[in-house]
Amino acid sequence: MSDEEIDHLLNLVGLERASQDKKVKNYSLGMKQKLAIAVAFLNNPELLILDEPFNGLDPISIEAVKKILRDFREEGGTVFISSHILSELEDLCDEVVLINQGRIIAEGNLKDLTSKSSLKEFFFKKVKNGSSDFL
Repeated sequence: MSDEEIDHLLNLVGLERASQDKKVKNYSLGMKQKLAIAVAFLNNPELLILDEPFNGLDPISIEAVKKILRDFREEGGTVFISSHILSELEDLCDEVVLINQGRIIAEGNLKDLTSKSSLKEFFFKKVKNGSSDFL
């Protein structure tokens, strides 16, 4: 990978070349998360699988990463996200699968599932109306 490509990826996630002089073990949680997202884009993937991609990020960085993911989708990429923070997904996802205690409790188009409530409210209604072993 060329220096230009590395600079592009680092700038994409809000890390600067100067941060490369710092050892990764000394990075903050947010910097490590940004670096992990940049690494995910190495080799121009068609599919990204991200686990809690907003963990450790400040609100500005969360919005920046969401923009990166939206742009990636608009270019034809697919993104799978695992997250416990449902509100962070509402303006990002088209399709969702809600899992509780290892069981799928709902799946489908986000707009269809949340036409009357937020994703978080929908999740709690599904859990409350489900069997008691969900609680």
